[in-house]
Amino acid sequence: MSIKFAKAISYYDMAHLMKLVGRNAPFMHDPDRLNDFVKQFDKIWIVSMRDPGVPALFNYPKEKQPYNLLQMEFHDIHVETEEDKAAVLRRGEIYPNEEHARTIVEFIKKAHSHDSQSNDLLLTHFMMGIARSGAVADYTTDLLGLDRKSFEALNPQIRPNKTMYKLLRKVYQSFNKIRIN
Repeated sequence: MSIKFAKAISYYDMAHLMKLVGRNAPFMHDPDRLNDFVKQFDKIWIVSMRDPGVPALFNYPKEKQPYNLLQMEFHDIHVETEEDKAAVLRRGEIYPNEEHARTIVEFIKKAHSHDSQSNDLLLTHFMMGIARSGAVADYTTDLLGLDRKSFEALNPQIRPNKTMYKLLRKVYQSFNKIRIN
């Protein structure tokens, strides 16, 4: 196994890790504790998600993006019905969809199978590190059979976006139940 842990963090915590913002950024959690946490891993895989129009933390053209980085844009929206989807589209928002989920699942598969001897971390971030990033981190923990108690202890802030979590499960099942671990 490669990925040993999944953690959801905020946009500002990710920016701190990248040294783009100072210690007093809004919503900043404990930056020293976060730094110490990530240092224990061999490699960090990043799913960087943001609302459309929010500046990207990673400024790579898609064709030159590092192999351990996935960047996506969509809003934090939970849709259950076709009426919900239509309302979102009328407002001009982008809801999580199967293509987003497929891309994330493929990235998780790639990260997890990259180096079986490596002790890797999957960091997911959106604006607050609660819903969308929480869904991806939570799903990764379930999918790979990672330590649930440790995950919950280090991710107490998450409230996974139900639409995103359901899409990830649906897409993975459509991969003919390919085993990852």
